[in-house]
Amino acid sequence: RMAAIQKLGEMKTKVAVEPLKNAWKSGLDRSHIIAALVKIDDPAAKSVMLEAIQGTDAQLAEPAGKALLKWEAKEYADQYLAIASNLKAPKESRNAALEMLAKFPEPRFVDALVPILEGDPERDPIVFNGHAAEALGKLKAEKAIPGLIACMWLDDHLRRNEVARCRLALTRVGPKAVPALVETLERKNRTVEERARKLQ
Repeated sequence: RMAAIQKLGEMKTKVAVEPLKNAWKSGLDRSHIIAALVKIDDPAAKSVMLEAIQGTDAQLAEPAGKALLKWEAKEYADQYLAIASNLKAPKESRNAALEMLAKFPEPRFVDALVPILEGDPERDPIVFNGHAAEALGKLKAEKAIPGLIACMWLDDHLRRNEVARCRLALTRVGPKAVPALVETLERKNRTVEERARKLQ
């Protein structure tokens, strides 16, 4: 069975997509099925990739997420938001979902994305802040201004940051961000100052 799945992937024949989707339902050899479907590269496998990032197997989430991104599978926006907002979901699944939301943001998701933007990099990967910033910047979301400014002074324990994406997002929001930026530069931004003191 495993050899057959691998061979179908190597053949890259779209005829194999439906049989592989049926094989997925058994719950067996799922990593090999995802790998084969990625090689075949047919958007007809979108539903399987969505199930993969909705599941609990972190190893499946990254390749499945990349496939959905490549196929521009924006029709699952509600499912992506549910995954991204689920703190118990594997980080790889949440990252895949957030990548999709960053690429194809929707105005109705602003309120759900702001808390992710303002998330603590000591709890979640800082790339989550960056994905949320990218989405909110594209939406020109004024509600995101405080989080985007705080993000400019945010890094994780490895000194990684998402300053570039947060800066671009602020630029996209436009002039309405200026008063809050000036306040921050005058050392009056409580969030930024408290974090600075905490981290010395």
